[in-house]
Amino acid sequence: MIKYLVIPMLLVLSLVMPAAAEQDPLTAEYQLINLINQYRREARRPQLQLDANASQVMRQHSLNMLKDQNFSLESKQRGSLDYQLAYGRVSGRSVHSFIALDYDVPNTFQQLKGNAALLSDDVTHAAIGVAIGDHPKYGRTLWTTVVLLQVMATLQNVPRTAEPGTVLKIQAKVSPGFSNPRLPVTVPYGRVLTFYPVRRQGNQAWFEVPLRQGKGRYTFELLLDKTGQGPRVAAILPLYVGVGYPVKEPDETPHDPQTFATTDQASAYLIERINQVRTEHGLRPLLSDQLLTYVAWQHSADMAKNGYFAHVNRQGEDPNARFKRFGGRGPIGENIAFDISIDAAHHHLMSSPGHRANILHEAFTHVGVGVYFTGSHFYVTQLFQRQGSNAALTAPEQAQLVAARR
Repeated sequence: MIKYLVIPMLLVLSLVMPAAAEQDPLTAEYQLINLINQYRREARRPQLQLDANASQVMRQHSLNMLKDQNFSLESKQRGSLDYQLAYGRVSGRSVHSFIALDYDVPNTFQQLKGNAALLSDDVTHAAIGVAIGDHPKYGRTLWTTVVLLQVMATLQNVPRTAEPGTVLKIQAKVSPGFSNPRLPVTVPYGRVLTFYPVRRQGNQAWFEVPLRQGKGRYTFELLLDKTGQGPRVAAILPLYVGVGYPVKEPDETPHDPQTFATTDQASAYLIERINQVRTEHGLRPLLSDQLLTYVAWQHSADMAKNGYFAHVNRQGEDPNARFKRFGGRGPIGENIAFDISIDAAHHHLMSSPGHRANILHEAFTHVGVGVYFTGSHFYVTQLFQRQGSNAALTAPEQAQLVAARR
């Protein structure tokens, strides 16, 4: 059971009042985190720590926006904010991201305050970068980038590049409330190898990863378990072996995402994409299973309607318990995603070693995909199972369940 948390970037547009912004950028950053924490304190939310490393990355993004006069979450020099954070070796996962353009800190904060994500319970740290300079229309302004992070663990000794044959020694310090660290790694030829700690002491774990799968990109993903939620992705960091680390993000994201008349069409499309990838890796295509599809759709709908994103539902049921409740037999694997398009969801799942491992698992023979659309975002649940283990319901009974979903 693998979880991949995919949250879309949140863009804050601006109404700028012409005025001079003469303050120091670092002072503006500290003022902004203080206003955010005051707002969270009044709402009885935990205080956020200012992440110095991630803030340096956001500061550079704001400077690039100013230099290029490009008010965007994408940098012309580097790519997405997630890629920039990975390049900076930031362990925390980005949950919400904002950019703002205004003439002082209080007005910038008022823009951010209009978004409910600022009070999220899932975040622990903030990264804030401010650049001060001229806008062609508004004059002297603050160009601000804010990323809210969840730090579930910190990873040490993950360089950007390494030589083939190196045995990489990685140390993970796990935050309270999380457990069971493991390290799925996508190797250059596309398959996933999973490594477990060679040593554990308290909340720290040590891994040894031999880089013997050829030259190219290795993607490291730290997975942890959280009580009541199931598996969580704590960090994803790429490492380039025998080749240079690209300064700019490789152009792999879909530019023209597919649109669908129904969520059933979206589900069928995702199964096609899954089987396309499996065929490319010499694996048998997965067969669509009606019961798996129904149970997957139920979980996507439940997450959307009850405002959560986890493998464990509000009743404490994990994927196997939910499957059993609907009459299924045997163990299953699960991927979940939340995104603004189906293509983006598939791309992010394939970019996550843990999710990729489920999609390319040799033992799975059946799949069910359930998609729920909120009007702006897609909740996606994928369930995987071995052939012959799903025999609890007859074909007519499964057909009745599908009819009930529609």
